[in-house]
Amino acid sequence: MFAKVLSILIADSIKIPTEGLNPLLERKIHERLVFTNPEYEMRHNRGEWIGNIPAQISCLRQKGRSYLLPRGFLDQLIELCRKCQQPFRLVDHRRSFDPLPLEFHGELKSYQQEAAEALLEKDFATLVGGHKSGKTVIALYTIAQRRQPTLILIPKLELLQGWLTKIENFLQIPNSEIGVFSEEAHRVGKDITIAHTGEAMRHWKKIADQVGYLIVDECQRCPAKVITHTIPNFDTRYMLGLSNTTQRKDRLSRIVYYYVGDVVYAINEKDAREGRGSSTPMSSQGLRSSNTPTIP
Repeated sequence: MFAKVLSILIADSIKIPTEGLNPLLERKIHERLVFTNPEYEMRHNRGEWIGNIPAQISCLRQKGRSYLLPRGFLDQLIELCRKCQQPFRLVDHRRSFDPLPLEFHGELKSYQQEAAEALLEKDFATLVGGHKSGKTVIALYTIAQRRQPTLILIPKLELLQGWLTKIENFLQIPNSEIGVFSEEAHRVGKDITIAHTGEAMRHWKKIADQVGYLIVDECQRCPAKVITHTIPNFDTRYMLGLSNTTQRKDRLSRIVYYYVGDVVYAINEKDAREGRGSSTPMSSQGLRSSNTPTIP
């Protein structure tokens, strides 16, 4: 008797039917996506007041006759299907746009090129690398390759200027054409928009239908609520997380991988320190606007 083919629908979440689901596969999904809350466990072990902190965290929801799973879990789900000998088919409803005329103006270091190629093989992925390892430049290279309107989420506004400068240098997009969502501005860019996570939580409806690529900067400090409640509002074709470390202070690193994507590449500190090759932007004389824009 042949097993029924499992239909895996991908949009703003992964949707699979609850009925007829392979029992072993269903159990494995539950084991990964429903887990003990580290905060609850820590307080319980210390004998501290727990209050209303839930004992478990569930990244699995049931809606009608379907399970809803976070999109970053896709590779793990496919791996589980194969291990459980569950045939499947992917039904792709993710949002994508006609290719934008984007071009990367620069040269990556050899390890950055290696990282970029690994990331481009996966639609959902996380890149890990220390401070000044070139994660931002690698991300810009992938934007140029994927040529989709991109939203970059930043957990603190101090990161805005660095992104604006590098976008202008490596993609030669003037600052005046880059969208910004902060307390002072709500502007969607044609090619790229940078949004503070707090503003993205409150105003995601203004952006969601105009984005084909979502990048989450500094995943290790991005609020868990943004990862679990804001990111699922986007049905982008691609997602990328940038992180300085595989560990979060709240010990919830796994939610990054479930909602954004597994770690695909970790930059070797020695490679970054020694700087194999060169990473330099080309002259910015070819900017689409000759005016020097004001940084918002």
